[in-house]
Amino acid sequence: MAIQIDTKTIVLAALFVNIFMIILLTGYRSNLRRVRSVDMFIRAKIFQTSFFIVWGLAMYLPSPAFQTFAVLAGNGLRLTAIVCECLAVLLLINVYGERVRNIFFGLLIAFIAAFCLAYFLNATQDLRIILFSAMAVAFIIYPLIMLYNKKNASFLRKIVGMLYLMIMIAFILRGLYAGNVFDVGTVARDADQSWISFSLFVLMILSNCGYLFLAIEHADTKLKELANIDELTHIFNRRSFNELSGRSIPYFERRMEPVSYMMFDIDDFKAVNDSFGHYMGDTVLTEVASLVKSQLRSYDYIGRYGGDEFAVFLPGSVEKDSDIVAERLRSLVESEFLHEHTKFRITISIGLVTLVPKSDTDIETLYKLADGALYEAKMAGGNRVMRAAGLHERGQTDGATG
Repeated sequence: MAIQIDTKTIVLAALFVNIFMIILLTGYRSNLRRVRSVDMFIRAKIFQTSFFIVWGLAMYLPSPAFQTFAVLAGNGLRLTAIVCECLAVLLLINVYGERVRNIFFGLLIAFIAAFCLAYFLNATQDLRIILFSAMAVAFIIYPLIMLYNKKNASFLRKIVGMLYLMIMIAFILRGLYAGNVFDVGTVARDADQSWISFSLFVLMILSNCGYLFLAIEHADTKLKELANIDELTHIFNRRSFNELSGRSIPYFERRMEPVSYMMFDIDDFKAVNDSFGHYMGDTVLTEVASLVKSQLRSYDYIGRYGGDEFAVFLPGSVEKDSDIVAERLRSLVESEFLHEHTKFRITISIGLVTLVPKSDTDIETLYKLADGALYEAKMAGGNRVMRAAGLHERGQTDGATG
């Protein structure tokens, strides 16, 4: 015997869930600066709540005029809710743009118009279900792809993607049952449609939870970036640079392989600030950091120590290779900057050390050695590379290099 899911129960439960979700999101939103993704998701829940209100009223107001209104307004609200939720997810995963927004809302207007036209052309209920299901799938498929598109996507992001995949499958099944593709009896088909509607309700609740957890993960990632990344130059700050670089040292100690470490700063940087202002000084810092980062390997580290002082860690880099890298960086930075038709030259001085780590070698050791070499480079006139005196790849002390 087929079990029917009570439609009124689904509507009441959905209303309660959506109202609670709006309150929950509003409370979450109140403690943050404006977050467009959360705002868009709240709109989705408002439209979804409005749909369930219209659906619920249609059960108690059987007049033909209201039934027409319920079909047209209800499906329009539901489709708008789907669009807003999809856009909220796209905002959250940073693949939202003006072009995407225009396409989604353009399709929304076209789909609502097509649905209204089908209704006034006396399309059957089954045909309207097929039409709406196809429209829902058309909107869901893009954020679904984007959730999986990112390389090294988080496990949570993949789970949320799976939820939206299940929602899309449920809409596809709903359309297939409406088209009687499975060739089942009317009673069995109605029962299956009820179960699909109930499944969509459950998946709606799960997707709400998935979005909330994804928003929290996104916020946590931003906080980690703020804690680890220098706000001006968008490279590691001193603390995170030292932490990440320091983790590599024991590995090369065990393998008895060298590491290289360089400190560099901008020559006469104070003169840039004094002559052209702090804005130009910030621009110079940003461009120098970006240029140096572009010349490094994916597993090298660069960090801003403070002011115009930077550090670079080159794991596994021998003395000869690190000399080449340091000289290439020095010569690349030695370029002209144009400010209000006035040309000025930026140069850097670099202190460099290469050694095979020992049991007592830490990142502070490398910093002190490279910083001493940087001091020598500045004393020698700047715009040059100096290597820490007496240190070679095996830690000998049989002469200085410079």
